[in-house]
Amino acid sequence: MKILFCGTPDFAKNVLQTIHERFPEDEIFVLSAPARRQGRGMALTQPPVGAYALEHNLPLYQPETLKDGAFSMVLEEMLPDVAVVAAYGKILPPYFISFPRFGCINVHASLLPRYRGASPIQRAIWDGLNETGVSIMQMDNGLDTGAVISKEKLTIEANDNTETLTQKLAKLGSNMICRVLDALHSGPVSAEKQDDSLATYAHKIRREDETLDFSKSARELDCMIRALAPRPYANTHLADGSEVKICLARPTETEAKDPGFVRTQKSRVFVSCCDFELELLRVKPQGKGEMDASALVNGRKLADGDVLR
Repeated sequence: MKILFCGTPDFAKNVLQTIHERFPEDEIFVLSAPARRQGRGMALTQPPVGAYALEHNLPLYQPETLKDGAFSMVLEEMLPDVAVVAAYGKILPPYFISFPRFGCINVHASLLPRYRGASPIQRAIWDGLNETGVSIMQMDNGLDTGAVISKEKLTIEANDNTETLTQKLAKLGSNMICRVLDALHSGPVSAEKQDDSLATYAHKIRREDETLDFSKSARELDCMIRALAPRPYANTHLADGSEVKICLARPTETEAKDPGFVRTQKSRVFVSCCDFELELLRVKPQGKGEMDASALVNGRKLADGDVLR
């Protein structure tokens, strides 16, 4: 069987790797976002999926656009039986979705129809859910609206952030899509239509969404901090106006004072929310690397009675 894999970040790389290892006899083609210049040296850097394809000599395609039939000639030459899509990052046009014999099958990191859209993993943590999961979906021309082939749940642990939960969901999704591909070797698979009335959307996280509001509860802010870790991190501002990113925190049961009020105790840092204090554990001050929150106190950047805004 010819498999066209479409994906870009680490989540997708893990799925691709599992497919590649499980189906050594199948012909795999890879479609990923182009390499971009990153870091201080602005070196041209491949995304995780692109790097994996090059390392394992898999045919790699990285077009800037798929619009207006830009990839149709490649599809006609490739003649894929199925396209597997996992966090590719671009909208697939109708001509692309309808081309493979078994269509395009998406590995989506939510329990559809909940959290359709761009940020299902982050939003599940941010909203304080106890569970999420993976849906294997037969793609159509809507936004994550296609019929669901299979669905499995996964518990969100109290200390999960986006990085750890992504790894768990990638492992789950990898096993699920391999079972679907194994079934496709014998022919089409069945799928169940989604109930659109139950749909929710995981909208893309914007820069203005990343600032902590200490008038919310300690539990809400803990969820937000974990959802934004390890990138781009939630942020707040010190008394001198400089930004500090909050990498890790822990809600407490100590009653709070005014929102944003800082209490220090032997270099430990506690910030008042609307109900309880939130203990800051790891931070990243503006222009510096990640460090223990105690370094802000020891370095006199933060003092008892300051207010974070």
